Amino acid sequence: MKMYFPGFATKIFTMSFDDDCDTNGRMVELLKKYKLKATFNLNGNRFEKGERNGELGVAKFNNTEEEALEMFNNEYCEVASHGFNHECHSKDPISKAMIDIIKDRLKLEEMFGTFVRGHAVPFGKYTQATNDVLKNAGFVYNRTGYLSYNFDMPTNWFEWQATCSIVDSQSRDIARQFVAEPNPYSDGKLFYAMAHTYEFVSYFPWENVEEFCEIIAFKDDIWYATNIEIYDYVNAYRSLVFTADARKAYNPTQIDVLIGTDYGKFTVPAGKTVDFAK
Repeated sequence: MKMYFPGFATKIFTMSFDDDCDTNGRMVELLKKYKLKATFNLNGNRFEKGERNGELGVAKFNNTEEEALEMFNNEYCEVASHGFNHECHSKDPISKAMIDIIKDRLKLEEMFGTFVRGHAVPFGKYTQATNDVLKNAGFVYNRTGYLSYNFDMPTNWFEWQATCSIVDSQSRDIARQFVAEPNPYSDGKLFYAMAHTYEFVSYFPWENVEEFCEIIAFKDDIWYATNIEIYDYVNAYRSLVFTADARKAYNPTQIDVLIGTDYGKFTVPAGKTVDFAK
């Protein structure tokens, strides 16, 4: 069996950006221009105007709630959690971590009127205990700060590693490699790029970011998705129920699933059974 993605694509590309800052707006415009998708990981306690230093020493300016709503309420963006106060909880009491994580989810869901089910851990640090907190708080994935430098699908959604940072000097070469390589494998290939958009102000210019987008965009064999869209689709595929001879498949989910079998390529519609031999 081979997992295909919407449009019978064989590869996936996604991005995520941490923190609420005004430079996210320019990135959203690039998403719209190149028909790309990304997840923005936000802190519910940081929607106020004012300058502050970024974690990398770069000055950045926060958005107001109104600006953030206008920025992210579109088909190209997912809003995810990054902790209410942008705190590292790897050594905190569980109760403190739970309060911060739940407050962020509550704030973002109330603000954007949507479900917030994804999380990116601040400072990239996590423990099994913090992941357990995320699960109990209703989150389904956690993007860490570690980089894999490969195109593998995640095996543990709560230890999800990006492929590379966009500000990596090799990121455009990695994008070219991903575009050029076919995918004969059954599992699918995923290119996940991450960054903070305020990094594009000083030492990784926007011209390079746009070149990166140009390289990866408008490819027929790539599905462009947000983090949560990837999670939902892959889990729908993994939920398919097969007969013992793998001739039939039942899709118990609400998402149409595309699959390659010995009988050819098929769509297994949501809630339906397909006989591949007919």
